[in-house]
Amino acid sequence: MIAQEVIPGPDDTNWVCSGTFDRAHELLDCTIKRKLGMAPAHFGVATYAVSASNPVVLELARRLGKALRYSGSFGIEWHWDHRDGSYKSWSSIPGSR
Repeated sequence: MIAQEVIPGPDDTNWVCSGTFDRAHELLDCTIKRKLGMAPAHFGVATYAVSASNPVVLELARRLGKALRYSGSFGIEWHWDHRDGSYKSWSSIPGSR
């Protein structure tokens, strides 16, 4: 069973970061986008996203890849949770290192 909490809040508090980690688990490059439209609405796959700078999301992605000792391509979604003032993550990282 897989469970996922839907974080309440406006759609523009959803971010996606995708890129690549090298064999030393360092972030080589990534793109960061703010999700503005989704299907299904409010928590699904991005149907409309805009590239934007978010240093906090960038640092969270960098730290997660390093902590997991991950190398390869990744996609991480971050949702700002106004209830506790932090980002929550949902990750899509392929199985191999």
